[in-house]
Amino acid sequence: MAYGVLRNWWRSVSQLYLLSHFESLEREDRERRERAVSERLIIDNKIPPRRVWDLYSNRVVPYWVLGIEFNTERSIFRAHEILPVSHAWMSLDERKGVFTPINGYTWPVPVPADIRLDDLRIELLNLGSIKRVQYVWLDVLCLRQVGGKPQEESLRTKEWSIDVPTIGTIYLDCRFIVYYLNGLGRPFEENDLDDARHWCNRAWTLQEWCSLRSNHILSHPLLGGITEKSPHFNIARPNLYTDDHFTKRLGERIFTLDPSGSGLLTIIQAAAIMSRRQAERELDKLAGLAYFACGNTHPVFDETQHIEDAWWPFIDCMKLTARAQLFFMFPVAGKGEYKWMPSWNQL
Repeated sequence: MAYGVLRNWWRSVSQLYLLSHFESLEREDRERRERAVSERLIIDNKIPPRRVWDLYSNRVVPYWVLGIEFNTERSIFRAHEILPVSHAWMSLDERKGVFTPINGYTWPVPVPADIRLDDLRIELLNLGSIKRVQYVWLDVLCLRQVGGKPQEESLRTKEWSIDVPTIGTIYLDCRFIVYYLNGLGRPFEENDLDDARHWCNRAWTLQEWCSLRSNHILSHPLLGGITEKSPHFNIARPNLYTDDHFTKRLGERIFTLDPSGSGLLTIIQAAAIMSRRQAERELDKLAGLAYFACGNTHPVFDETQHIEDAWWPFIDCMKLTARAQLFFMFPVAGKGEYKWMPSWNQL
C-alpha cells in the first residue's frame, strides 16, 4: 500500500514533510465526512468515494491520496483517472468471499465463483491504458462489506450511512464507466435477460446507467468481458439494433431505461422501472432512487429501518419538481399517514 500512497507525492513533496502532509490530507477528508451529516441527513451529497482501487499498486487506497481539492460542486473527482464499475452481484451459491491483500484482508471480497481478482485487474488495466485510467471504484473492494472483523461491524454501519446514498455521484462525475452485464469480470455472452440476477434487472444498476446518460457528452460506457465469442453489441448506442435476436432484446431493454437519452427520468418513471427490479432488500430500491429524486440533501442509509419509515425522510429530501410530480401526477390518494402523498407500497 505504501507505493499507492506515495506515488502521487514523492516528486512534489519533500520527504521531510510527507508524513505531516498525509496527516493533513487524512484529517481534511475525515472532517469533511463528519460535516457531511446533520440530523440524519447528508448535506454534502457531492462527497467523493471513501476508497479507490489503485490498479498500479494493486491496493485499495483512501481517496485522499489523490490529493484533489474538495471545494467545487461538480469537479470533485479527477474524472479521467477514476473508472467506476457497474455490475450485478451473483447469487450466494454462485459467488465466493475472497480474503485478499488488495484491501488489506479487511473483509472478504464477494466475487463470482469463477472469477479471479488478478484477471479482473488485468482487464481493467488494459481498458485503462487506452483511457489513461489509474484508479477504479468497485463496490466489493471500495465499499466496506459484511464479514470483516466483528469489532468493525459498527464501522461498516457508520460508513454505509453516507457511502450508500452517494454511490450515484461516483457514476455521475466520471468520464468512463465499465459495465459487466453477466456478472463481475465474467464474459459478455448470451444469457437469460429475464434472470433476476441479470444486470438489466437489478435495482442499483438503474442509477449507474442513467447517471452516465445525463452526462452523455463527457461520459462513455465501456462493455466489459469482451471475448472472441462475445456477440457484437455497441453499449454506447443500444438502440442500434442488429439482426441478432439476443443483442436486439438486450438493446431494447437498455434503451427503454432512458429513451430520451437524458438520464433525467421523473420520479414516477424511475419508481415504475425500479418496482420491476430485484434487490437484496426493499431499502436498496429506495436508496437507488435518490439520484432521480433528491436535491442537495439525502437521507442517511439505515439497513435496519422499515421501508415506510425511510420513505418519509426521503420525501423531505426530494427536489421540488419530484414532490410536485407525486402530488399532481400520482392518480390516487395516499393510503399512509397523508392523503396528499402515496405510500412507498403504493408507488
